[in-house]
Amino acid sequence: MTVKFQQISIGGRFEFRGRRYCKVALSMAHDEDRCGNIFQDHTDVVPERSAATTDDLARRANVLRA
Repeated sequence: MTVKFQQISIGGRFEFRGRRYCKVALSMAHDEDRCGNIFQDHTDVVPERSAATTDDLARRANVLRA
């Protein structure tokens, strides 16, 4: 399952081209070696299973409101 980079919350972890990253700003992430990388919002990435995306958080909030 892929999502757009913009859907990953800051602090979320994801994989891109076989490397793992942690999102640290709106368009920046650190890789495993703590090197900064710039990502465009529409880049497809694979979120870690434990990482919640903004869509997941919105769905959870709607369920709690109901």
